[in-house]
Amino acid sequence: MTAKKDIRACIRCGSKDLKWAPKSEEGLLAKEGMRFTGVELDDGASIANKCENCGYVGIPILFDSEKDRLKFVELKKKEKAK
Repeated sequence: MTAKKDIRACIRCGSKDLKWAPKSEEGLLAKEGMRFTGVELDDGASIANKCENCGYVGIPILFDSEKDRLKFVELKKKEKAK
């Protein structure tokens, strides 16, 4: 039996188009007074991601299934429409 892999997505827009965020972007966010909740690993690397869709930099949200992610995306669209 293989382990089920979580689906990583942007917490702001739900996109799966994520890349590892460079440390320089985290520093830029801190200088602009934005709160950053990234976690730093022992070697100084970050686990923060950058969304290629909306530009959000931070820790992604994890989903158990694509169906759950799509529900999240629909909720985000409804929130934005208000």
